[in-house]
This record gives sequence, structure tokens and C-alpha cells, in this order.
Amino acid sequence: MRWKKTRVLVSVVLIVVLTYFSTISITSVATPVERQNENFDLLATSDTSNLEILEAIFNAKNADFAAYSYYPQIYSGSLQATYYALYVLDAIGKLGGIDQQAVINYIMSFYDSSSHIFSDENSDRYLASKIPGRYYPLSTLLEVNCYAVLSLDILNSINSIDVADMVTYIWDCYNPYLHGFVGQPYDSSLEEGFKVPTADNTYYAVITLDGLGFDWNSQPQERSDIASYVDGLQSLGSSTGFYNDREGMFDSLMEPEPNQFASYYCVKTLETFGSSYVDIIDKSVFHQHLTALYHSEEAYFDISDFVWVTNYSNIVATAINLELADSTGFTSFTRSNVVAFILDNRNYFGGWEASTSVKYHELIDTFQIVRSLSNTGDISLLSLGDKNELAMYITLFAQERGYSLLSEDYTSVDLLYSLVSSYEYFGKIGDL
Repeated sequence: MRWKKTRVLVSVVLIVVLTYFSTISITSVATPVERQNENFDLLATSDTSNLEILEAIFNAKNADFAAYSYYPQIYSGSLQATYYALYVLDAIGKLGGIDQQAVINYIMSFYDSSSHIFSDENSDRYLASKIPGRYYPLSTLLEVNCYAVLSLDILNSINSIDVADMVTYIWDCYNPYLHGFVGQPYDSSLEEGFKVPTADNTYYAVITLDGLGFDWNSQPQERSDIASYVDGLQSLGSSTGFYNDREGMFDSLMEPEPNQFASYYCVKTLETFGSSYVDIIDKSVFHQHLTALYHSEEAYFDISDFVWVTNYSNIVATAINLELADSTGFTSFTRSNVVAFILDNRNYFGGWEASTSVKYHELIDTFQIVRSLSNTGDISLLSLGDKNELAMYITLFAQERGYSLLSEDYTSVDLLYSLVSSYEYFGKIGDL
């Protein structure tokens, strides 16, 4: 029984730590709306017995569940998630509700003043990955730097970094032979997988350079080569959309390709150069693909013609395809019904899941939907009440260290196990 007692006591200690950090997360510097965790005040006294302290901890956890219908869970923040959150708040006019200087300080805590670049756990994980093999998309070293720069731009604090050095760094990630951007500075000695340019890396590199005021007319050959690279990613067969890369063994988006995620990165990269660049793709074929993905009766789009689960990502896909329709001049759909489909499928928190059938939400889902609604102008259809709810929803992703991709309402199995074990050990299982 000694092992069981030890494990349960460790679980109790874990609850203490989790309760403490739950309080920190709720009063996070990046939280748009201040919320005090009054439940933790039960632990404020110092002249109580150990048993009273433990009793207060259980009471605090019970009060958390009574208030939220879940046990708040702490997830690590990232520059990627922080950019997503800032973009959403800025798009709905709620950026003024957060401590912007504190967020700037958080972003700059990842900046190396010697190398003049940003890095975090996501970029470290990318550098340790194997291609082909275990790979996490949208979190390369290049993209992490883009997220940081785009976030500082939203916060009007781009002067916090050396802009010229950042422009140079981004261009260092350009593959001069394949004419797209890779996830770190290109070098012939890199492992072959890391030399493969991708549409997502190229998209973030291009929009970040554009945001930094880079003059594309100063490098017309590179602009033309990038446009040709992107154009070459279009599927001209029956499979719908664009590929994210040209390497069949590299699953760079962890999605069946071609798909509309990749289409977005490709079309919007070209659009950054100017609307005339979008004309280089085969619009006739692309519009045929949009037609094939459109469900007229329900007024939504699929993300690709390789759908593993019915309606998988159809809310996000509908927002993305709405924007792509505007960018490419596609009109063979009922626009008002499509917009209504997106707006009518907000979750009970005020944000969005990716799908009407898979009820699971991450910050990227709401970011992608708001990004497209903002770019098409349909964000104006959200009422002030809708925007207030959405701003409150973003607080679920706020952590003591910025924002996370997962919200606090997702309680991990580990935390549930610790809770159940602790309640059982102290004879409080009936309180759950």
C-alpha cells in the first residue's frame, strides 16, 4: 500500500500546485477581462492546520467546478497562440481591453538581442523534428519569428526589434533553388527534409516582410520566382486545391493534400504581391474545385475532397473558401447563406469549433474564421454583444505566460486522475 499512499500524496501536492497556477492564469496580464479567483482566498491564512488547508483546497476545486462546470487546466503559452489571440482581439476592436505593454514584454522575453531572432518551445521542437517523420506544422523557427513580428505590429511596437536584421533573417530562410521559404535559414548542409519549402512558411514569410515595409520592387526576380513556385503547387487534376509542398513523403500540414488550407497560403501569398498575381493560377480549375467542395443546400464548404469525418472542419473551411472566393472572383454560391452558416455556428462560449460534427475547439479555429471574416468585411455583421462574448471566449486561452492553443476548459486525463485519487483517499469521492 506504500506505493498507493505515495501516489495519492503526490496527487494532493499536484492539486495544490494546479490550484495556485489556476489563480495566476485567471489574472493573467494577457487577459482582456479581469477575473478574480475568489475561491483561492480560502488558502490565504497562514495560521491554519494542514487538514484545514487541504479542506480549503478541496472546497476551492469544488467551487471552480460549480462556477465553470469544469476544472480549469493550465496549458503552456506560445508566440503562435499569442499572435492568434491578438489578431482576433484586434479584428473585433477589443485590443484595448488588455495590458498591451505586458504582452509586449512577454513577446520580447523570447527575443535574443545577440542573434536578433525569437525562439520558443515550438521552434525548439521543430529543430528537433525529423522529415519525413514526426513534424508539427505551423511552428517552424521562421514561423515563430513571423508570429512575434506580426504580434508586435498589431501592438504598434515593431521598433522593439531590429527591423533590418529581421528582414535579413527572413530572407535567409529562402531556398534560392526551389524558390520558396523553409522553416529556418537555408544552408546546403541541412538535412534534406529541412530544405523543402512549404506554402505555409512562404505565406508567413511574405506577409511578414510586407508588414515590415519590404519593397518587393527591389527584388523583382525573387518575387517572380516565388509566384512561380506557388503557382506550381496548384492541383490541375480532379483533386481539389493546392499542395503545401512538392515532396510526397513530407506531410507538412498533417492533412491530406491538396486541400484548402494550402490553397489559402498560396492564393494569399500571391495576393500580397498584388491582385494581378492571383491571375497566374488556373482560375477555371480552381473554381471547379470550389464548386465541388460547396454544399448548396447546407451552404457550407469542405476543406478538401479527402474528408475522413463527415463535415470535418466545415466551419473553418467555409470561412476560408469564402475569402478565397472573393480573392479569385468565384460567385457560383449563395454568399449570404454561407456567411449566415458561419455566424450561426458559434459555440456556447462565443467562439467557434472547426466543425459542426466534431465538437472540439482550439484557438486556431477561431483565428482562421475571424481572419477570413475580417478580410472579407463580414466581421462587421457581429454585434457588439457578439464581440464581447468573443473577447470573453479568448480569455479561456489566456495563461500567465501569454496565450495557449488550448483553452482552460479542456481538463486533461492526468488532472482528472489526480483529482479522483485525492478525493478518494480523503473519503470525499461523493463531492465530485
